Order: sequence, then structure tokens, then C-alpha cells
Amino acid sequence: MKKKVRSIWIIGFWIFIVLIGCSCSIHNIRKGESKATIADSKLKIMTFNIRVGCGRDDFGMSPYRCMPKKENLNFVAMAIKSEDPDVVALQEVKGFYQAKYIAETLNMNFAYITHSANHPWWGMAILSKFEILNSKTRNIHYGDGVRSALICEIRINDNSYHFVNVHYHLGDYKSQVSSTIKITHKIDGAVVLLGDFNRKEWDIEMAPVHDSFIDTCRAVSTENSKNVVTAGTGFGRIDYIFVQDKYFTVLDAGIYSPKYFKASDHYAYYTILKVKQ
Repeated sequence: MKKKVRSIWIIGFWIFIVLIGCSCSIHNIRKGESKATIADSKLKIMTFNIRVGCGRDDFGMSPYRCMPKKENLNFVAMAIKSEDPDVVALQEVKGFYQAKYIAETLNMNFAYITHSANHPWWGMAILSKFEILNSKTRNIHYGDGVRSALICEIRINDNSYHFVNVHYHLGDYKSQVSSTIKITHKIDGAVVLLGDFNRKEWDIEMAPVHDSFIDTCRAVSTENSKNVVTAGTGFGRIDYIFVQDKYFTVLDAGIYSPKYFKASDHYAYYTILKVKQ
């Protein structure tokens, strides 16, 4: 009997892994009509590790240990709203309800995934003012810290753009980068790669990313972008938005106002892009 129960559990676990490796649910909940076009072809993108809504208290503490603490999701949402991005990638989201709350507060569509069956308490989300056409997830790291990439296809100006949101596990960065690049190379069309890479820009593991994409912070030399290089994104500069020159021109890059620094142990990083027609 015990062997039968164990077998059922194992089968169920791998079914779950297969399912989360194929797709995730889309929630086009934006009230009113979703944006379909951007008249000036300018697009504002943000990435933000929200530390499960627990702010900067006990800096450096694991987000799992922060969970019992009081959340302040409204402050997180207001921090995002202060920059009014069109698309936002979130990491360290404590469950579907946090993604839903932030999306509803900002009146944005969203997709959410958990990292794995072993770590169902947290995951990632992508929020969008535009309609999300489809979404899926791909595993990029196994072992004791399964991590996934969340991929959303979003229609903007009658074209499809793919946003790939990642949050790298600590360690084994080379394989995670390799898996990520393989995923992006299989996508037909424009790709925006963004998230928490847990690596500094000159770390050797990041070389394949720089070979395939443009680092939006280094693509311009504005006061805002220089501030990102100086201030970092909470632990040095480990949060990025990468784009392809074929599809985008980078106009600016920055982090939100210091008044919102207590919203997380990371700073929200944004870039302003001009979509090439």
C-alpha cells in the first residue's frame, strides 16, 4: 500500500512538472480596453524583485523567513505606479494572490507561475497594460532550487513581443544562463529578457547574455542610467533589462525615486524604449 501511494505521489509530481513546463494561466483583467498601440512608439519596461512584499526590514534575510512578517503590497504597487510602466516583470512574488493584488491595484493584465512543486510558495509574474496573448514556463535550473523562466507574448502596435522573466538561483549560473539563451534563441521575433540575474554585469557567466542582447543601462549615457551604475539595484547591479537592437532603440534607463527604496531590498529598474517599426 505504501509503495502504491508513493508511486501515485511520484507520478503526480512529474505531471505537475510537465504542466508547469508547458503553460501558465493568463488573466487579462484590465478594466476598460487594453492598450493595443503606443502612438509615439515609446515603451516603458520595468523589472522588480519585490521580496514577497516585506520591504527592507531585516536586510539580507531569506524571503521565506520574511513571510510571516506584515506585508505592504500597497506600497509595492505605489512604487511601481510612480514610474507608470507599460510592462512589469516581478520576482519573489509570494503566490498568485500577490500577483493578482498588485495587478488589480495597477489595473494591469497579468500571468503568474510558481517555481516548482517543491517551492510552491513563491514565483514570478508579468504585468501588462497590453493584452497578454499567451504565456508559458520553462525550467532553467533543477536540484534543490528549481527555477523557471516565465515567457509572455504580448501584442503591441500589431506586432508580438516576447518577455522572458527570470530569477536565478544562487550558484550554477553558467547552466542557468545557457538554458536562458537557448530559450530566447527558439523564440521567433522580438525578445525582451529581464529579471533578477543575481550576477554583476562583468561576471564571466553573463558573457553569453551580453553577446546576444543589449544591456539597456549601458546603451545610453543619461543622468538616470549613470545613477543606476552608481546606486545599483539593491545588491549592486544584478537586475537587468536586455533587448535586441533589431527591434528597439534605448532612450533612457533608471531606478525609481528614493522615497520608494523601502518597498523591497531591490530597487525597481526601468528602461524607456522606442519600438522600431
